[in-house]
Amino acid sequence: MALIRELEDHGCSLRGSVVCKYIKGDVTRCAACEYKKATDEQRMQVAIDYYIGEDLLECYPIAITDDEATCALCRGQKNPATTKAYAKITNKALDVKRDVAGSGGRINGGEIDVEVPACEDCMKNIKKVRRFNNLIIAVIVVTIGAAVYAINATYEMQSSIATMFMFLGCCVAGTGLYFLSMRALVLAISKRTCVQVLDLPALRGFKQKGWYVRRSGMVMPTLHRDPPMSVVDELKTDASQHKAYKDEIKRRHTEHTRET
Repeated sequence: MALIRELEDHGCSLRGSVVCKYIKGDVTRCAACEYKKATDEQRMQVAIDYYIGEDLLECYPIAITDDEATCALCRGQKNPATTKAYAKITNKALDVKRDVAGSGGRINGGEIDVEVPACEDCMKNIKKVRRFNNLIIAVIVVTIGAAVYAINATYEMQSSIATMFMFLGCCVAGTGLYFLSMRALVLAISKRTCVQVLDLPALRGFKQKGWYVRRSGMVMPTLHRDPPMSVVDELKTDASQHKAYKDEIKRRHTEHTRET
């Protein structure tokens, strides 16, 4: 039974999850649900209460360290904490089930914020990984283009199929180089700085309870200098931007029609 498309898309971050009142049968339509009028903070509190009740979370906010004055990201000797790092984690327990989602989206709420005392050195290391990621992607893209052009010019390939396979081969090689380079950098920096939120000692047992970070890559840090936007908020922003774009196209078309 794919119900997710039958639920009203009014921005409810609990839509389609196990705490959704429509899924539980407490209401027959979203308009009658108290969550529709709730704020994002109130809906997040519902998720937190569920996690605590199911023994997936002991308390909230999560106590990352006993000493807020020292950096929780430092490996070895701890520096004084002068700033904070942020992350969002969620649990599989609030993911929309496949039989409910059908062909619809399976992303919903359930993300909670994590604040980590940090020092400037650790934040610079995390920023270094992100900058290197952008740099190596640019270098690999340029290298792949240059390699395809050079090989094609040298061997004067006339077959489009041969050129396509050569391009795919270069892409595979470039992807491998990217992951090897990023992994080497992350491993080197991880000796000085913890860059993954679920690797923190206070959260080390969370993975076994089904906690994870949405849209996290294999090598990118999951800690940020600024509070990251939730996946639900990103989808709302994308939807509103898409609607604004469509409205603008419609407005221009109307003006053009009037002029003609």
